[in-house]
Amino acid sequence: MKDSNLLRLLRVLTEEEVRKLKKKLKTGGAPHTIRLLKELLKSSPRFVPDTMDEEKIFKKLYPKELFNKQKLSYCKSNLYKEAQQLLAEEELANDAILFQRLLASRLQRRTDSGPFEDAMAGLERELLGIQNSFDYYFLDFDRHLLRLKHPETQKNQANLSPLKAALQSLHSAYLAWQLYFELERISRRRYLNEQLPEALFPVVQLQELPLGYPPLIRLLFLIYKLYQAPGNRQQFANAFQALREMAPEIQPPERLELARYLLNFCIAQYNNGNASFLQGQMAIYLWGNENGVFVVDKAIDHTIFINAVVTAAVANELDFAASFLKNNQHFVEPGIRSDAVGLSQAYIHFHRGEYLEAEQSLETIHGKENYDFALRRQSLLLRSAYGQYISHIADYTKVEERCNAYRWFFQRDAYAVSEPRKEAYRNLEYFVRKLAWYHNQTERPPALKKTLLKELDAKPSVAKEWLKGEVASLPG
Repeated sequence: MKDSNLLRLLRVLTEEEVRKLKKKLKTGGAPHTIRLLKELLKSSPRFVPDTMDEEKIFKKLYPKELFNKQKLSYCKSNLYKEAQQLLAEEELANDAILFQRLLASRLQRRTDSGPFEDAMAGLERELLGIQNSFDYYFLDFDRHLLRLKHPETQKNQANLSPLKAALQSLHSAYLAWQLYFELERISRRRYLNEQLPEALFPVVQLQELPLGYPPLIRLLFLIYKLYQAPGNRQQFANAFQALREMAPEIQPPERLELARYLLNFCIAQYNNGNASFLQGQMAIYLWGNENGVFVVDKAIDHTIFINAVVTAAVANELDFAASFLKNNQHFVEPGIRSDAVGLSQAYIHFHRGEYLEAEQSLETIHGKENYDFALRRQSLLLRSAYGQYISHIADYTKVEERCNAYRWFFQRDAYAVSEPRKEAYRNLEYFVRKLAWYHNQTERPPALKKTLLKELDAKPSVAKEWLKGEVASLPG
């Protein structure tokens, strides 16, 4: 069976959601739709297309009929719609704001304004709970527009009309999204091959933020100014201090985004050779972990999870790395959890000098189509092979073989990664090969250390601080 929208959707459902889908189909679905779900689960509990045979599945559904691809497609389409509907119903049941918004929309053109005003009162109560979130500004604007569209609303007082209130909300929303998109544009530039356009919004003209804006916009503006003046350490300290002070007033999703921008800033500075920003990253991870910033709705982004462990391992905060991994791994999305834990454990092993164990953890990773896992896995496999060689666990041949495999991996060029980032990964292999070659010589050239240090200053490379340490340990 080929991969499809249905299988992709089923793969991301949790076990609980699959159980609810079965129950939903039993109570109101077509008989063949529930049977299709059961047969798909029997063929492959993880809905992997290569393990499913369409003709066999069709025979189970329609034992007396010849294989009919169109009929099976129709059945699959029904299952896909049922799964989508389940997710939508779950979201509506759990999202009081969305419920009240949809209710008000259905009532806004009815003759009697009473039910509409009741629904609006409910929406306003719910909105009070999400102030200082991106959603708040647009929902607040939308709320005023709903009142404007209702034919019998009595809320048009001269100084506080829905139109004036909507305009105020729109101004706040516009500035929030200006800042947000600009931060995204700047932050993501290094990940993309194509050139991003220049500033989409005129926020560059905004030198100071007018008084009266809420904490979320003030924090976005502080971080935006930081990105505009990346060499200013005091500006970073100011932005981080402001985030710590205002964090209780910010909604969890936005608080996480703000922390992510500060982390991305530190990572960029560190990758550009400013090693002191490693401690800036650690300070954010320590604060975020203590204050529950990284876990939102009982979930943690796998990139945040891995980066926290890797940063702590690189900073030699191995106890924190192990503790963060242990306490947060169950919040990682189930489908990617095993790989995220395997990669994180590998980094801890590597920085403890347990190179064989690091390699074994890396071999447990299955999701090699994820470029972040794939690149980091290759980088650490290469360094672990080198570590095994200089620790006399493996011979020089292993490093040569790993270097060749690493070079072939990047020659395939299977991942959409920016050219500077690919160059930094390729240069890692160059330096590791040079270091291993040096250790394999009977008569070691004394000038190599000086040469490699110069090259390290001139060439971008991932794991540059680790490389500097290895080169510095050479005699001479």
